Amino acid sequence: MRYEMYKAIETIDRRVNGVDEYVAEKLGYIIGKCSLDERKQGLKCLCDAFSAEQVDAIAVAIYNIETKEQGCIIGDQTGIGKGRIAAGMIRYGVARGLQPIFLTEKPNLFSDIFRDIIAIGSDDGVPLEILKGYKNVERRKVKEEADEAE
Repeated sequence: MRYEMYKAIETIDRRVNGVDEYVAEKLGYIIGKCSLDERKQGLKCLCDAFSAEQVDAIAVAIYNIETKEQGCIIGDQTGIGKGRIAAGMIRYGVARGLQPIFLTEKPNLFSDIFRDIIAIGSDDGVPLEILKGYKNVERRKVKEEADEAE
């Protein structure tokens, strides 16, 4: 798999004229025709927010969305930062006026995705309004389980 990933990144790097700048522009760390200093600062913000492997994964995901109209599945091993990659893709969606949806089996992963969204400088992407009815749903579920037990 390493060779295939390397080949894909090399291909994308050639087509977009640099993966780091491509991702920095797509995520809004570099905006339009900015000065050289602003460009360097944007790249620094990108590198502070994501590891090199995460930038590569985000580049592949964005490239697939924009050129092939395809999604992707993040299947990295534990500890690579799938949540941080997801936060980057949420930032990408929000920047385009989309409403990203984050689903998880474990409620504690919501706090993890919030942490990652904030850590990459995208506080505006924290979807707190989605959680408004969560407690009511849980209360209803507990009540239904209690009624069934009777």
